[in-house]
Amino acid sequence: MYPEQRKHKRFNSKGEAFAAFIKPNQSIIVGRIADISLGGLGIVYLAIDEVGEGTPEIEVFGLDSVHLSRMKSTVVYDTYLPEQSSDFLAVRRCGVRFEELDRDLEYELQGYIEKHCLDSHKKEESVVVDNPVPPSTTE
Repeated sequence: MYPEQRKHKRFNSKGEAFAAFIKPNQSIIVGRIADISLGGLGIVYLAIDEVGEGTPEIEVFGLDSVHLSRMKSTVVYDTYLPEQSSDFLAVRRCGVRFEELDRDLEYELQGYIEKHCLDSHKKEESVVVDNPVPPSTTE
């Protein structure tokens, strides 16, 4: 077993969190977020085309319209899941690292994680942020 090397704690999704991979001139791929942190996320998706290597932008959203706009990212891995696939559909899991999150987007992502990944009775285990960021005030 490899020692944990992630900078940020990962949280499992409650199942209502999704992400879309957006690459120029390619089909959009949408999957369910398996886990997420301030540093990246794991996505399980049905494969028509695989995400593959590269730097897609990621749209993160929930069924309640919470939406985090295009975040720059890097695909760390993209692997086939044979135990979840069938003759007709390939299921894959992809790991993504976020790149260049500004302070406002990091704060929005923290709120998204708290809403979509933590049980309401576990809020005291809130997301740990290296540099907590208050929301920007534009009033």
